[in-house]
Amino acid sequence: MKTKLSTLALGIAVAFGSTAVMAANTADVYQKGNYNQGFITQDDNNNTQGAINQTGDNNYAAITQDDNTNSTALVNVWQGDRDRSYINQDNTKNSSAKIWVNHGDRNLNVIDQTGTNFVTAYVSTTGDRNNNTIDQNRVSSSSAGIDQDASRSSAYIEQGRSGYGYHSSGNNQSAYISQYAGSSHDASIVQKGSHLEAYIEQGGSKWSSGNTAAINQTGTGSHSSDRNVATVAQHGSGNDSYTMQNGRDLLSYVTQVGSNNSSNVVQMGRNHTSHVTQNGYGNTSNVVQTGY
Repeated sequence: MKTKLSTLALGIAVAFGSTAVMAANTADVYQKGNYNQGFITQDDNNNTQGAINQTGDNNYAAITQDDNTNSTALVNVWQGDRDRSYINQDNTKNSSAKIWVNHGDRNLNVIDQTGTNFVTAYVSTTGDRNNNTIDQNRVSSSSAGIDQDASRSSAYIEQGRSGYGYHSSGNNQSAYISQYAGSSHDASIVQKGSHLEAYIEQGGSKWSSGNTAAINQTGTGSHSSDRNVATVAQHGSGNDSYTMQNGRDLLSYVTQVGSNNSSNVVQMGRNHTSHVTQNGYGNTSNVVQTGY
């Protein structure tokens, strides 16, 4: 196992009070094969960059960035194996976090962003046991995305967890989950706040089956194009879609192509619109709208 820490010089310079070197705020870890593991911690910095690159074997990477501005965190896992990756950004602004896992294996990748504005999070895995999570708590102007390519997929995104009622924390949030190949996948998006957008896509062919998609939104949109929007698109057979929206100025879309699929939409509050399109046989659709 080979490890390169470009922050070694930075750490020495900080110990001797060098402000010139502090401007760099860059940490890179490179690990090739065998037992891996890699950790980066960056606090109270500006223009911070942290990256961990791992090639094969037992893996495990963690990046923590707290109280930073303009931060980027990246984990790259090549040739798979036991994976596991974590990125935590707390009280960071204008920041991004990305996890890429190539050639699969046991996965489990988590991004947690708390108390942040103008942030993005992205996870991509190419097969095997998956189970990816993005949690953006107390955020504004945030986006999150998960791409999974087959295997035992499950994906979960939560945005704006704090707050109560229609005016829960967070606004201008967007999230998507794409599970393009395979069957028996689960995808869930939970959003609280205002001006929300969620999109789930499952199954890239008629052979896909047994997928479940769920979107839960609480909050407000507006009478213009900034309504809260939930969209589910499923291909194949035996798929289930659940959409729950609570608030006002709500809009939902469900498209299912195949057989024996089911769609359930519940909208509570006021000013809600639902569109359901099913193409095939043996499909069922249920829409419930309460309020005014």
